[in-house]
Amino acid sequence: MKQENSSLSKFIYGAAFLFIMCSITFYSLGQGSNNLTMEEAEALVEKDMKVYNEGRLDLAEEYIAENYVEHTAGYPEDVKGIEGFKKQVRYWRNHYPDFNVTKEELIVKDNRIVWRWTMTGTDKGTNREVPPTGKKINVEGVGIIQVANGKFVERLMYFNELSILKQLGYKIIPPDQQNE
Repeated sequence: MKQENSSLSKFIYGAAFLFIMCSITFYSLGQGSNNLTMEEAEALVEKDMKVYNEGRLDLAEEYIAENYVEHTAGYPEDVKGIEGFKKQVRYWRNHYPDFNVTKEELIVKDNRIVWRWTMTGTDKGTNREVPPTGKKINVEGVGIIQVANGKFVERLMYFNELSILKQLGYKIIPPDQQNE
């Protein structure tokens, strides 16, 4: 009876040890393949800045996933896919030919990049039938980017569009004063 208990105990301890080792191995493999290094994040953000700042749309396929989705706070529609991304870049560069985004801060956690940036440019393009103002904008924002297989798959964008409109000379009129 003692030998049966001893054999059973060895089996249980062996199985538990094997389970723990497999769990650690699979957890490590999963973590390692999804975690970004600061260097990888920097390289991806540098490509993004080249696309926006220099109009290098040819670089988009290198770091934008085909199933890419971008959500911008306050915007009614998401940007979807590589072509949607390129269309958005063209919009900003057409309206602000000297468009420039600079990196202020970069934080990397697991497969996410948190990027605080500053955007500048001069309004020289027509926007929804509104002539250009010729005024400069300077606005800060934050992007939270999810990366998979070395490419951006999702981006959440936050910036103060009201600040942009005020810098362009637009006035905010309260609803009760609109008809006066």
